[in-house]
Amino acid sequence: MTEIPNDLITRDDIIIDGTCVANYWISAFEQFYEGGFNAQIVSLLGVGDIRDGIDAYRAMNRFIRDNPKKIQKVSSINDIINAKKNDKIAVIYHMQGAENLGTDPDNLEIHYQLGLRVLQLAYNRRNAWCEGCNEFSQEVGLSKLGIHLINECNRLGVIVDGSHTSWRSVIDACEISSSPVICSHSNPYEVYNSNRNISDEVIYAIADTEGVIGINAFPTSVSAKRPITSDIFIKHFTYVSDLVGPEFISIGLDYYFRNFGLDIYQNMIKMGYWTEELYPEIPPWTWPQGIDDITRAIPNLALSLYKNGFSRRDIQGILGGNLLRVFRQAWKN
Repeated sequence: MTEIPNDLITRDDIIIDGTCVANYWISAFEQFYEGGFNAQIVSLLGVGDIRDGIDAYRAMNRFIRDNPKKIQKVSSINDIINAKKNDKIAVIYHMQGAENLGTDPDNLEIHYQLGLRVLQLAYNRRNAWCEGCNEFSQEVGLSKLGIHLINECNRLGVIVDGSHTSWRSVIDACEISSSPVICSHSNPYEVYNSNRNISDEVIYAIADTEGVIGINAFPTSVSAKRPITSDIFIKHFTYVSDLVGPEFISIGLDYYFRNFGLDIYQNMIKMGYWTEELYPEIPPWTWPQGIDDITRAIPNLALSLYKNGFSRRDIQGILGGNLLRVFRQAWKN
């Protein structure tokens, strides 16, 4: 029997979840708080235009104002550290697709001033900046406009996120960027061959920038088998670790239990954001065993990682330390 160390997770560790959709995060906030999450990259908007983006900032700002004793908006590394000290969850603003920038890279500075610190380039569908993973080829990458956007992200200190984009788009971003590039919630394609997952070449490219791959718990990106056992989920961690090392792994648990209903599901397919191949199940979805309860997800995940050969230091990095390093390298303050 594996002997479990008492200090597998300590009070000094900072636990960072790499992605959660904002409307679900708001509805389940108390569960995240109880579950020991210290910081979360929260996707304010999935799809939408400039106006939708402004509305998303307004809604999250209002929620934070209404919960000042438990939530800290993040503008800098110090905000994460202070949130931990004051028993708050630090919220890192993220957009899950750059459509809400319009087609002008200069608009990114406006979003930065509103609090944006991580920008995902696309959400499955092609846009003015790059190719999405739901299009016809993984070999189509950034547009010339997208190249300008990467440079502007570097100038401001906004982290580039390649999840939901084509493989070539991520590789292009890695070749151009002077800061770490991440895939906040993407799994290795060689473990489960969904187009939402990423190739070995992408994993190597991200590691070369000193970025991280956030292992995604969204069930349709983990496995076709049901139920999804802890062992199946952990295979994604071990694969990336064997390829590039545990220091380039984080978590992007991507909790989203909201029941869209068949009409919304079909509309997402009609609009080109989803396909039945990428999202073969109609919600509600069931997360992998052991992390299906948000309040127990972190200790259960830590234990599973330890039992599968990850060291205490590895786990500390995966659960937050590696992302914190990326923030320190990419942000300007």
